[in-house]
This record gives sequence, C-alpha cells and structure tokens, in this order.
Amino acid sequence: MEVTEEKEWPAPPAHLSERSKVLWCELVGTRVRGPTRLVLFQIALEYFDLAEQAREQRMKEGLTSKTKRTGVPHLNPVLKVEQQATQSFLKLWERLGLNREREPKNPFAGMPGVMEM
Repeated sequence: MEVTEEKEWPAPPAHLSERSKVLWCELVGTRVRGPTRLVLFQIALEYFDLAEQAREQRMKEGLTSKTKRTGVPHLNPVLKVEQQATQSFLKLWERLGLNREREPKNPFAGMPGVMEM
C-alpha cells in the first residue's frame, strides 16, 4: 500500500486583507499550485487590496477635488491608482485562469444523441 503525502501549502501572507486571505485559503492548493503561480497570485491579491484601499479613499474624498490656488476641479488622483490596480489585478487573475468558474465536466459530452449542457 502506497502512502501519499499531502502537500502543505503556505498560509496567506500577513499583510493581505481579510478578504484576500479568504481567497488565498480557498484557491491555494486547488486552483493555484506551484511556486510561480503562488507568486503571481500573491501579487494579484496585493493589487486587489490596493484597488480596494484606493476605492475606499475615493469614496471618502469624492471623484474630484479643487486646487487650493485656483479652485479648479480636477479628478481625484487616487482614481488613477484605483483604475491601474484594478486593471493589474484583472490581468493577473485572467493569466492565472481564475476568471473562469470551474464547471463539472459532462461525462456524456461528445456522445451521439446526447445534448450539450
């Protein structure tokens, strides 16, 4: 009888938000495996957290701010941080293939007379 050893996956990094830690625990070891994917996944979650922090700051400060000297309204600079962090997160998420939900495979797919689900 062969004994298979369960691989222990690393705990979520302490600096991640609670929401990112939940994602880490759900996906590491199942959909995220291997050192390169772990690094990319951690970076994606860091971008996710940055986007959330920027969004929270933008919600407090608003979309625009006025310059002190002229009073001219400008877009809040944190909006650019939020957009770039969100784009970077989504790009990594897609690269890791996490943008697609896993669907159960139809064991009868491809057989004559069987409808595709």
